[in-house]
Amino acid sequence: MLSIPKATITSCVALGLFLRWGVSLFPYSGEGKPPMFGDFEAQRHWMEITVNLPIHYWYYNSTVNNLNYWGLDYPPLSAYHSYGLGKILAKLLPPAVKLGTSRGFESPVLKFLMRLSVSASDLLLPAFIIFFTIFKKLKGQHSFPPWLYITLAVSAPPFILVDYGHFQYNCVSLGLTVWAVICLFTENISLGAVAFTLAVNHKQMSLYHSLAFFAYMTSTLIVKRVDLLTTFRVGTIIISTLGLLWLPFGDYWIFVMERVFPLKRGVFEDKVGSFWYALDRVTPIRGVYDDTEVAQLCAIVTLVSVLPSAINLFLRSGNPKSLQDDLLKTFLLSMFNTSLNCFLFSYHVHEKSIMLPCLAAVLLTPWYPKEMIWFITISSLSLYPLFHQERSHIALLCVTSFFVLVAQQGKIITASGIRSLFGIIFVASVGGYLFLIFGLHFITPPGKLPHLFPALIALYSFIHFVVFTIWFHYNQMVDGRKRTVNATTPTQQGRSTKKIK
Repeated sequence: MLSIPKATITSCVALGLFLRWGVSLFPYSGEGKPPMFGDFEAQRHWMEITVNLPIHYWYYNSTVNNLNYWGLDYPPLSAYHSYGLGKILAKLLPPAVKLGTSRGFESPVLKFLMRLSVSASDLLLPAFIIFFTIFKKLKGQHSFPPWLYITLAVSAPPFILVDYGHFQYNCVSLGLTVWAVICLFTENISLGAVAFTLAVNHKQMSLYHSLAFFAYMTSTLIVKRVDLLTTFRVGTIIISTLGLLWLPFGDYWIFVMERVFPLKRGVFEDKVGSFWYALDRVTPIRGVYDDTEVAQLCAIVTLVSVLPSAINLFLRSGNPKSLQDDLLKTFLLSMFNTSLNCFLFSYHVHEKSIMLPCLAAVLLTPWYPKEMIWFITISSLSLYPLFHQERSHIALLCVTSFFVLVAQQGKIITASGIRSLFGIIFVASVGGYLFLIFGLHFITPPGKLPHLFPALIALYSFIHFVVFTIWFHYNQMVDGRKRTVNATTPTQQGRSTKKIK
């Protein structure tokens, strides 16, 4: 089997960087909007705090660290990341991180350096390329060339727009997650455990994928291989990694936990396509019921919704007849289903959290190209109100259009004809978004409903997400039964035994 040419990989990297830096020319979150500014200022402020204060006070409210002004609310690795970038920024542009006087600091040089810091931190771009290079042709994948999947991955709009437009560093935790998947399925489970532990400790949203990782690793090591030594080693590595990240905070770890898992910020953030936002439109929830009680209800509903997918993965991973190629597909399906259900049902969901199921969707493209192109497209358009508010909606439309164009030119969308059932549904689905976007710009809503169109976009997105989670839960369960039946043939039994050895 031919490897992917270096020229192709170089071209894909160049394309990815071009799109990312093109988006970075548009406004960022909170640009020129005092007194709080936005996420750009939050990231800069965290650099200011971490390079000027002792570690114990990074998450602690004080006169020099008012947590009401963009207090740190991500896990320790994110804080260490801010510290490292802040040290560099302090050398190159000292006024940008001067304690107390740098709030709202904006300059062309700072903007360039901050944008550059995202590129330098981007673990996701190379992770995508490595993933599709290693797993370029597995059983059940469609016949599209690997370069097409890489091109689609590096041009997937949500990752570009949120990090390089809105301004965050999700590319670190998402990249670590993809590296963890690569390690797990290249028989480097210990490294995979470290990578995913680091991902969770960079952005707590990575917990959306945690049940899939837990189900696969425990079932593979304990049920299938009965490898207690490796299980002990992996557990020790995870605990040691957590210890190295959290022990420097000493007794102040409780303040870190309070910031990382806030209960006072509500069940959802703004207008997001989640179940609770949709329910809140019918019967008020936010601000009516106690936050602790709502959080407990969210936890129960979320756990119930993700268990079927996780249990299916656990049983499949523990089955000695299951082939490694098939397990990768099931694992990614479980990542998609559990993360999408967490987005729909968990507590304090932000619209940007749709990146978590989008990550699994990108990795699943070789098996479900049309469906995943559709999902990534509607996920991108679901972010439109956020980027419209920040005046970078043109960037969203341009990158999303380019993404769809790549899929169309690669014959993914047109493989069964634009007049096919899928083609009609895809056009109607995207057309609905375009109609709502048109309304947002040109139709004056009723006085009592000033945010009518952003709310409709959120609800329209919610309907799509519910359909996708039902359909891919069905796919995961049905695929598991088919593979179990097929695995009884002598040839597959032989291949399976060889893999376990």
